[in-house]
Amino acid sequence: MPPNPNVHYCELKRDTFGLPKLPPNAPWHQKFARSIRKCLTLNPNSTTSKRFFRNRSTMIGEQKRHLKGATFIIHPFSTFNRIRQVIFVILWTLEMLLTPVYISFIHISQSHHVHNQHNEDAFLASVTGNYFISSIYRHIISPLEVVVVLLFFITGYINIKTKEIVIDPKQIVKRYLATYFITDFLMIIKFGIYVQHSVYLYLLNLACLFRGITLFEYLKDIILSFKVKEEVYDCIRLFLISMILLNGLNCMFYYLPWMLGHLSFPKHSWPYRSHITPNDKDFTVGKAYVDSMVVVMSYFVGAGDLSAKTYLNDVLQKAMLTFIMICGRLWTLYVIASILKLFSVVTISESKYEEYLLQLEVYMTQKRIPKALRARLLEYYRS
Repeated sequence: MPPNPNVHYCELKRDTFGLPKLPPNAPWHQKFARSIRKCLTLNPNSTTSKRFFRNRSTMIGEQKRHLKGATFIIHPFSTFNRIRQVIFVILWTLEMLLTPVYISFIHISQSHHVHNQHNEDAFLASVTGNYFISSIYRHIISPLEVVVVLLFFITGYINIKTKEIVIDPKQIVKRYLATYFITDFLMIIKFGIYVQHSVYLYLLNLACLFRGITLFEYLKDIILSFKVKEEVYDCIRLFLISMILLNGLNCMFYYLPWMLGHLSFPKHSWPYRSHITPNDKDFTVGKAYVDSMVVVMSYFVGAGDLSAKTYLNDVLQKAMLTFIMICGRLWTLYVIASILKLFSVVTISESKYEEYLLQLEVYMTQKRIPKALRARLLEYYRS
């Protein structure tokens, strides 16, 4: 159907960010500053903003309130904050997985070759045999972690009790110092220190595990912003926690015999009998990690016995395998309960529908409604 010639259809793009428009001949630095300010303020087109605010008028009012405040404050519903959350999830997930690996596998390999590796990048170079990953960690990942931590001092937050968006700089700093500042500081204290003895600083890096709640909150917001069902997030969360748990148990299973053996593997220890110690000719960190993971995963999920790699007189190994089996059974029960809960949530609407139909049939029977009318009412509610 052709458009009405008597009606004007505006094709101009509507700016909903509440910022003053610049003239066409404005210099580039003013346009750049406006773009940055636009990224820092509330984005009314984001999915999270539409879920939090009732209508667009309240979004505009929140925009005006934010624009009147400090120019450097990041709004929690801004585009910039969404990017910050994505970077936080990626970096902290990597740290939760890589930190135990460095403390155990890489540190043991490095200690064995300490006389041949005096370079400050040796602890990461031992993974791949080159310094490419080490360079990425030093010049990209580690500085990004410091920047992300500093951004918490200027990022607004939502007061869960009052549902109020706090953008006051003093309240933001006070809240961050009272909550996660010490945890984040312990994690980034290793910045710029990459030497053989930095493994002891990496023990402090395990403080990143206390950020698990924040990580999964950000991950949930990111996934739901793509209009994905919450059940998908629950599955991703269970998978990610399983990987972190298995990785931690694997590193513990390999590291404890070396540590309790006075920084060497005893002959009765399982890594020595499995030929995955640094003394073996074909030893690599990857091979040792995979072989150890096979044993841990088998006992964790109860998929195998692997009695060939067990030694009855090795009390430490039996204690560790018992602990791994207990953790595996408890986690398996939790996953099963979570999956059953997901199915119950998915089918709850159908269950309610059937319950209402049953109540209708009982009501019509008690009131002795004619069969023809009963059939018409049931057909009406089922259609």
